[in-house]
Amino acid sequence: MTEIRTTVVVAPREQFGWTRPALESIFACTEVPYNLVYVDGGSPAPVANQQPPPFLWSDLPFYLLRWSDAWNRISLRCFREHWDLPADDWWIGDHYGWLTRHRRLAWEWVAGKTRKTLGWRHGGRVASLVVEAIHRRVTRQDLQRRPELREFERTAPRPVVPERKR
Repeated sequence: MTEIRTTVVVAPREQFGWTRPALESIFACTEVPYNLVYVDGGSPAPVANQQPPPFLWSDLPFYLLRWSDAWNRISLRCFREHWDLPADDWWIGDHYGWLTRHRRLAWEWVAGKTRKTLGWRHGGRVASLVVEAIHRRVTRQDLQRRPELREFERTAPRPVVPERKR
C-alpha cells in the first residue's frame, strides 16, 4: 500500500506576497506526485462564510461585463504572460472553463425570472436574448472606453478547456 502525503499551505492575507516563494520551495522540495492544499489563513470566519447579497437587475450589466468572454481572455492572457506560462497550460484552460460556467449564473438568474412569466421554453429563450444583448452592449462599450484593450482582446487566445473527470 502506498502512503499518501499532503502538503498544507496556510498563507495569511497580509503576507500574501510571500506565498509564491513558499510554494516554489515546496514544489522544489516535495517528491512528485504530491497533494497540495492551499488555505487563506487571513480571513476571519464571518468573511470566509459570508453569503453574497441578492442579485438585482441593476447588477446585470456589470456582472456580464466582469465575466464576459473578452474580459476573461484578456485577464488570463495577462496572468499567463506575467507568470510566463505556456498558452496551452492546463490550469489556464481549466480556469477559463470555470469563468465561462460562472458567467452562466447570470443567465440562470434571468431565466428564473422570465420562466415564471413566459413558461419554461419561452422564458429560457428570452433569457438568452436578454443576457446576450446586454453582454454585447456592455463589452462593446467597455472596449470603446478603453481603446488600449481592443488589440489585446482581439489577439487574446481562447484557451482549450480540459475535459472534466466524472
